[in-house]
Amino acid sequence: SAAGAATFNSSLTIPDYLIHAGNTSTKFGFGSANTLNFISNGSDRLTIANSYAVFNDAGTDYDFRVESNNNANMLFVDGGNNRVGVGTASPSAPFHSSNTSSGITARFSNDTNQTLDIGTVSGTGANGSVYIDNANSGNLELRTGNTARLSIAAAGAASFSSTIAAGAATFTTADNT
Repeated sequence: SAAGAATFNSSLTIPDYLIHAGNTSTKFGFGSANTLNFISNGSDRLTIANSYAVFNDAGTDYDFRVESNNNANMLFVDGGNNRVGVGTASPSAPFHSSNTSSGITARFSNDTNQTLDIGTVSGTGANGSVYIDNANSGNLELRTGNTARLSIAAAGAASFSSTIAAGAATFTTADNT
């Protein structure tokens, strides 16, 4: 047993793990060929291999968090409740995106620049509003069975895909007429 710092002028070869002297259940090393494992409290927290990286391979109740410049919970995985939060440390659904101000909360787009935004408008609680927006000039459609049932054009005209039976729908204008 030697005390103090050590300097190696070449490679250091270890057979398995480097183990913390004060806590033998905390270590990192090479559990198998081409893998690097980080273990704390006896549980594999991170495994990096030649073609993948896995966090919490044991499936225990451990959370995972990624910070950004101004958000300590830019990405948060709640291991105990099987939820993912973006912008929140307490996701209340399997996927929960949170924004601290009005505006776009989620954006979905493809490689042809078709974009769907979901967001909020100023106000709190019952006084606030939410919106779904086609940020492009195309229609916004509600579909069932991959068939457009309601289509709203960029200019605001709405159309239905089939005849609506008498009394099956009520339409009100902005002045309630």
